Amino acid sequence: MEDRKFIGIGKILIDTPSEEWNIPNLHFIVCESGEKTYEAVNLEFGLVSIGESGMDAAKDLTTLTWTYVLSVIKDGNGYKELREMVRKNFMFDYWAEYRGIEFDLAETSSDLSHDYNKRINIAIRESFTDELKEALKRSANQTAEKIVFLLSVRPPVVEYKEIYEKRRVA
Repeated sequence: MEDRKFIGIGKILIDTPSEEWNIPNLHFIVCESGEKTYEAVNLEFGLVSIGESGMDAAKDLTTLTWTYVLSVIKDGNGYKELREMVRKNFMFDYWAEYRGIEFDLAETSSDLSHDYNKRINIAIRESFTDELKEALKRSANQTAEKIVFLLSVRPPVVEYKEIYEKRRVA
């Protein structure tokens, strides 16, 4: 492991279309494996992808991982096979590096878990804020419409003139 130059870590988040099963977040580590060559390694399944940048390798690994998961679910031994694979713990050294990097990042509050949670919380707040703005706008429009209606409905104007004259008593 000393000859490896690790440059990043990441998570693969798979949102399955199934309501019966989910795939937990999967982890990967990226290392520089040569000049303009990077390797992304999935820690749960041992899958490897190579790219011209760390991000390229990570994106290709994500596609490879998703393809692998689908093929095991569809044509392999299903979820049981995935579970057995992750329990083998054959990526022990890579996991140790991953956890070490994650702790190093956590020391400056930039670890993946908290960074991801912060982004989720910000997205929820923004969504809530946008929804609140829309609700307020709808309410304001309805109130404005009522006010306009009330102002446009004027009471009838009555003009009155008496026509009889007072008679003088002589």
